[in-house]
Amino acid sequence: MGMRAQGSKVSSTGAVLVSDNVLRPGEDQLLDRLDVFDGDTGIALATTAGVALRAAPCALVRVRCLTGGTITSIHDNASAASGTQIMASTTMVAGQVIEVGELMANGLYAVVASGTFRVVAPLLAS
Repeated sequence: MGMRAQGSKVSSTGAVLVSDNVLRPGEDQLLDRLDVFDGDTGIALATTAGVALRAAPCALVRVRCLTGGTITSIHDNASAASGTQIMASTTMVAGQVIEVGELMANGLYAVVASGTFRVVAPLLAS
């Protein structure tokens, strides 16, 4: 079992204890926002033949489905659906969240067949 810092909190929804520098005014240190991670507010993603979401190294934290649909693929690539495939064809329902937790060394490229999604992928410090 992992050690938790004295006084740290985890809610029943899996909220994360975060440092003060990423909080908005009035927010509690126990962060419950699904679309924010380390200050990144997420990227809107809708039906597209393919789109570069990040052209630099980033961390793919999570994908949240806003309206049901299918993500055809997500790749560790800045400009094309090639290279290392991180997520294969995945059908999701509204409200579903997939925690990914992958470092994307080359960028983030996604292809969506249907639906709308929110992708949280903060850029990595250089």
